[in-house]
Amino acid sequence: MKITHANQTIELFTDPSLPSIPKHIGLSISGGLDSASLLFLICKHYPQIKVSPIIGIDAYAKFDALCAFDIIEWMKDRFPNHNILDNQSFTFDHTDPYWMEKANDLHNKGMATALTPEGTSKNIQMREAIARITAEIKYEWIVMGTTANPPDDYMKKHGFYDKAEHVRNEPHNRKTFKGDLYVPYINANKRFVAGVYKENDLMDELYPYTSSCVGMPDETEYGTVACGTCFWCHEKKWGFEGD
Repeated sequence: MKITHANQTIELFTDPSLPSIPKHIGLSISGGLDSASLLFLICKHYPQIKVSPIIGIDAYAKFDALCAFDIIEWMKDRFPNHNILDNQSFTFDHTDPYWMEKANDLHNKGMATALTPEGTSKNIQMREAIARITAEIKYEWIVMGTTANPPDDYMKKHGFYDKAEHVRNEPHNRKTFKGDLYVPYINANKRFVAGVYKENDLMDELYPYTSSCVGMPDETEYGTVACGTCFWCHEKKWGFEGD
């Protein structure tokens, strides 16, 4: 199905590169805007697909995971005929010495998956946990709501280019499906996501349940307010408020 918002179109489960429409997926739910909007679109347009939510719980910042649980409950209420199965959750500690050693090794080799060793540590743990859960539950695909970044020029102008995960930068012509990983938003940016919320009247209903800030607890009153300075806050402002 082609879905268009903010002059951007994705082909949700109908991209020609896909083998077929899956019957059962594991969907990573972060508590943020992107994965929540993707779950909404799947429940709305593909109620036949079984969705197993996968939630990573940060040992030092659990607020995002709490948002993820609330989002899932909201979806179940919104879509009585939903096909959302039991949550699959795991806890990660980005400061764990074992994982930090692996992360530092990747950074030293130029193979980092995040801007900092702590971020890479988190990514490694999440990848390992999702692989373990997938082996147990046997999803057909893992689905993620990762989006493209705002334009490079905008990020440089507003001082957050160096905070971005550059793998998401322009040009936006990446494959949405590789192996068993499906990332339908990878060539669409936050303005597409904003369109999902605004054009489906979700700003007063679903939007308040989400969290898109990675500021430290003392900056965010333990997750209750946005820091306004992290990459995700800048991206959200660009996507929802415009330049």
